[in-house]
Amino acid sequence: MNNSENFQSYVQNENLTPVSQPSYLTRDQEHEIIVSTLRQVISSPGGDTSSSNWIASEALPPPDAGPCPICGVTGCYGCAFPRPVEITKEKKHKGVRKKPSGKWSAEIWDPSIKARRWLGTFPTYDRAVQSYEEAQYELAGRRSA
Repeated sequence: MNNSENFQSYVQNENLTPVSQPSYLTRDQEHEIIVSTLRQVISSPGGDTSSSNWIASEALPPPDAGPCPICGVTGCYGCAFPRPVEITKEKKHKGVRKKPSGKWSAEIWDPSIKARRWLGTFPTYDRAVQSYEEAQYELAGRRSA
C-alpha cells in the first residue's frame, strides 16, 4: 500500500472530506474583513479598562461620527492621535563625557601630536562643551594657518 492509498483509507475511516482548493479573496474583500474586524475590536465596550485598547477606544471617535474635522475623511482614525513631534538632538560633542562621579570631562583629538589632549574635568556639561569648542576652534585655526 503506498502513501496515497494510506491517506485515502485514513480519510474514509475518519469520515473526513478531502480539502478542495483554497478560495482566494480579492484585495477589496480582504480589506473589508480587516476593517470591519478592527472596528469591532476598537468600538466594542469591553469591561477591561486596564488595557491599552480601552485607552485607544476612548481617544477614537465612533465609526459613524461623520467626516474628520482635520482631514475630511469619514471614519478617519488617524487624526485623533497627536502628531509625532520631531525631537531635535543637541549637537553631540565627541570628547565630552560624564564621569561616574557626576562631573564632566573633556578631551579632543589633536592631529599635531596624534593623540588625545586632555582638556580637564568640569562641574557642568556646558563648561565642558565650552572648553571642547574653544580647543576645536584653536585646532581649526592652526590647520588653516
